[in-house]
Amino acid sequence: NKKEKAFQALYKIMPQFMGYVKSQGGSKERAEDIFQEAILVVYKKLADQNFEFEGSLKTYLFNSAKYMGGERIKVPGK
Repeated sequence: NKKEKAFQALYKIMPQFMGYVKSQGGSKERAEDIFQEAILVVYKKLADQNFEFEGSLKTYLFNSAKYMGGERIKVPGK
């Protein structure tokens, strides 16, 4: 089903996502928090039968790191 495929895709890119957040000055814990927040958003959106992603889940997840992470992934002092 649609939800199962989406979550499988998200978890396949989790290691790459974790590396990205760490490269932006975030910790493993912060990356996990952002990832879980993104999972919740995806779950809620997939519950809406009319919702369709524009682009890929990977793009969505990495944008989540930028927008949902906000201050949490900025390098201190910058």
